[in-house]
Amino acid sequence: MRFDPDHYVVQQVFYPSTGGVEVPMFIVHRKGLALDGTNPTVLYGYGGFDITVPPYFAR
Repeated sequence: MRFDPDHYVVQQVFYPSTGGVEVPMFIVHRKGLALDGTNPTVLYGYGGFDITVPPYFAR
């Protein structure tokens, strides 16, 4: 599979929880993609006991 990481962007953003705590998230997307809610999305998350899953890819 051909993969060029230069075609992608990684952003860390923070989203307020219902309790007011800012929850960190990573958004990975193709450069130039409109972040307007109209694109298919894969949502994956984990967090608990100070353990997180960092974003990564494997060739």
